[in-house]
Amino acid sequence: MSESIDHRAVIMALSAIDREELTVRSDWPGLLRLAVHFGAILGAAALVLAKIPYWPVLMLPLGILIIFLFTALHETIHETAF
Repeated sequence: MSESIDHRAVIMALSAIDREELTVRSDWPGLLRLAVHFGAILGAAALVLAKIPYWPVLMLPLGILIIFLFTALHETIHETAF
């Protein structure tokens, strides 16, 4: 039988400085990822609209990029996005 780890004990074992570094909130990393994600969507959509050779192949990654916008919505609803 394996020994279970109590997350509260692990958190309490951290120094105050380590605990603060791990729990600090910042919007910038999330906003940067969102900007890159929208940039990828716009880039793929521009290539599809330009009808470059084999443009239908880009429809799959474009669809995946659009579908993955749901994850940001989901985490925002739980207030854990950033």
